[in-house]
Amino acid sequence: MVTDKMIIIPGHGPVGNKAGLVEYHDMLVAIRNNVAALKKQGKSLSGTITAKPTAAYDTNGGNSS
Repeated sequence: MVTDKMIIIPGHGPVGNKAGLVEYHDMLVAIRNNVAALKKQGKSLSGTITAKPTAAYDTNGGNSS
């Protein structure tokens, strides 16, 4: 429902556009898939954190640490 000309005003974070929204969605899906794969392998919470399932995205500005 979002067009290329629309401005996205999120509840938090910077104003964006469709491309940014798609990029954010794809990041969330990739991280979810990484965590699911680790869970399927039987990793514990600490093992999952150690595996760094968000590593590919930790330098894009979305890292809160």
